[in-house]
Amino acid sequence: MDRTAEIASSKGATVVTPDKRGYGYAYLYAFKYAKGKHIVIGDGDNTYDFSEIPKLLEPLEKGEADIVMGSRFKGEIKKGAMPWLHRYIGNPVLTGFLNLFLFGLLVLLLSYFHVNVGFTPGIHSMIAGSLAVIVGYQILCLGLFAGIYGRKHNLFEPGRLTEFIFERVSLERGATVGLAIFLGGFAYSLHLVINWMSSGYMELPMSGQDMIGFTLLVIGLQTIFFSFFFSMIGGGKE
Repeated sequence: MDRTAEIASSKGATVVTPDKRGYGYAYLYAFKYAKGKHIVIGDGDNTYDFSEIPKLLEPLEKGEADIVMGSRFKGEIKKGAMPWLHRYIGNPVLTGFLNLFLFGLLVLLLSYFHVNVGFTPGIHSMIAGSLAVIVGYQILCLGLFAGIYGRKHNLFEPGRLTEFIFERVSLERGATVGLAIFLGGFAYSLHLVINWMSSGYMELPMSGQDMIGFTLLVIGLQTIFFSFFFSMIGGGKE
């Protein structure tokens, strides 16, 4: 344990000790004792440059904002202030992969309906979109699992989406949704196979149609297995 609390007290600061563990909970606990017009949040290990506080307060004082947030990724990260895994892998890469899901879904739909966006996306765009949807969905679920675990063990204050899933989603509901998606993909794929057989095995379905069916099958199976894992880490109502 460092001497942050001791040094803060010696400088006249009011130091409070939360009654529960958790990074986010510590903030919420301290808010009840904070006094003043504005509250500034930062870590006591100097990983944030507190000399920048006037820049944060300026928009608040002018009435131009209700909340102002700083970012270490937009400025300078001092050596040792953030583990390289978090700086170069964790935050940037995970955020990028999360955006893949919506981007992949958009590409998939544009390709399926042959929408001209300066060019007409074809089968290769559809394959790339399908892969982006699947990978993005996996990373999205990974982030939700981390949020649920943190919520369960009071490691940090969960976001609205994490709280909603923790309270509303159960193994049965998740598996049901996954099964519905899987069956939708299976029924669509079966429809394509039946049409192919009816043509005397002459008319193959469009490759884009195959990609839609296969993507639904994979997402459905992922959702089913993710639901079981979700229940294992303690998510959902008992």
